[in-house]
Amino acid sequence: IPDEKEVLYRLLTRRPNARMSSFEFIRNMVILMVNRGNAYIYIRRTFGEPTALILLSPSSTTYDKYTDTYTVYDVINHINGAFGPNDIIHLRHNSQDGGYTGVSVIESASRVMSIAASADNQTLKTFQNGGKIKGIISGMKSDARGLNAITDNQTSDVAERIEGELGSGRDIVSVNGDMQFSQLSFTPADTQLIENKKLTVLDICRFYGVDPAKVFAGQPTNYKASEMGQVSYLTDTLQPYLRQIESEFELKLIPFLRRCYLLW
Repeated sequence: IPDEKEVLYRLLTRRPNARMSSFEFIRNMVILMVNRGNAYIYIRRTFGEPTALILLSPSSTTYDKYTDTYTVYDVINHINGAFGPNDIIHLRHNSQDGGYTGVSVIESASRVMSIAASADNQTLKTFQNGGKIKGIISGMKSDARGLNAITDNQTSDVAERIEGELGSGRDIVSVNGDMQFSQLSFTPADTQLIENKKLTVLDICRFYGVDPAKVFAGQPTNYKASEMGQVSYLTDTLQPYLRQIESEFELKLIPFLRRCYLLW
């Protein structure tokens, strides 16, 4: 039976600090850990016992892995100074330097994220103008005189006029002679933007470790598949984070384990 009078019980299940509820605290802690690579929590103590858990603002904390110290300059929470590992709960995402600092999902998947952003921007531009096709109407080059009969000044004038009309927002411009149409832009079918967006969603789900059904990218065929998707989400996505948070909290907040950590 949990001891509801214990200070740690109140901090972890009700109100860890004056600004956040326990739900907001844990949610934002996980968001920082996943999307920024590291989440830092300052343990405020009175007479050695924790009285508040303060989630430090993004980019306010620097960790020196050589001295194992944290330098904090958080103007929002009014916390400044250098602190030891016993005063800061440090939650790291996947690390590439031996476990000292974490790397965010956005950084490790930057190429896929960039492709996703580019596809979204191109899709927006395509559908904003109604999928209009841009192009040039030009001659069929059936004139026996050929292009050599046209002077450079004439070609330059036509090029400048076409450039100006395209810059003014016109999609199709014309030139003299027997006409032919040269397409300059691609339709959504040509670029396969929709298919690319589907693949991008699956890539992002893979980096975050989330089942596509959780972001409505796939529909389970039956109840059993839906149930197994939920189990997979709990075991493959949530459980590693919860286990990491649990072990860090136990190590830094429980007095007996904290003393063992300091002696070690």
